[in-house]
Amino acid sequence: MSQTVGQQLIAALRAVGQAYAPGDQVAPCAVLWADPERLWATVVPELLPVLPELYQLGRYDLELRSGPALWMRCIEARLIEGAPAADTTPILYLPGVSREQLRAAEDCTAELAALVELQYRGAAWLHVNGKEWTPYAYLVSRHGGLDLDVAKDQATLDALAGALPSLLGEPVAQLRGRRLDSEFFNAMVAPDATGLLLRWLSDPEGFRQRRSDPEWKAFCQQCKTEAGLDPVKDGPLKAATLLAAR
Repeated sequence: MSQTVGQQLIAALRAVGQAYAPGDQVAPCAVLWADPERLWATVVPELLPVLPELYQLGRYDLELRSGPALWMRCIEARLIEGAPAADTTPILYLPGVSREQLRAAEDCTAELAALVELQYRGAAWLHVNGKEWTPYAYLVSRHGGLDLDVAKDQATLDALAGALPSLLGEPVAQLRGRRLDSEFFNAMVAPDATGLLLRWLSDPEGFRQRRSDPEWKAFCQQCKTEAGLDPVKDGPLKAATLLAAR
């Protein structure tokens, strides 16, 4: 059975911690997953249950395996509860942090200072060009990515951001040979646009409240594409009139 996007992503992250020559090199103490634009933030909750060695920089929350930089250092040193086994390399997700910030030690904020040293003993998950991986780059890259055909227009990038958690469960083999664009990603988040539109018309306020921001954006884009109306600008009354006139 083909691996899913999520399984491939996990394998790629773990491979970073295993890319060394035993006997000649010391194993990385941690994998640094820098994400300066927070483009991966929505998938972290999906990865936590299946990637037990994943930890995230942020407010302290043991259940979410989240904490400040000093807490991460303690995790890496196996000094506190929740640290991984000695033979498991922790993966440290750093939202809002770039590799350059850690490299510029003299300009690094006090909050991040505790992580600076890890860049020398750890290994960063980076594109072959030395930059941080973005979701788009990971999907399309032939070198370390999935080598998929993804459109690069802004509408597609916006739709991809909303669909990323759903995309994790998709088998990679089923995505190959397809052009992945905004319509594809919006349909993943808001399938059956006509049915959703009718439900919105029957209870506009309740429908909006029950939708996450990515789901609402995908629904609106699907309505524009398939029905030629904008739920935000047109409103339910005008939308009903437009539908009746079709």
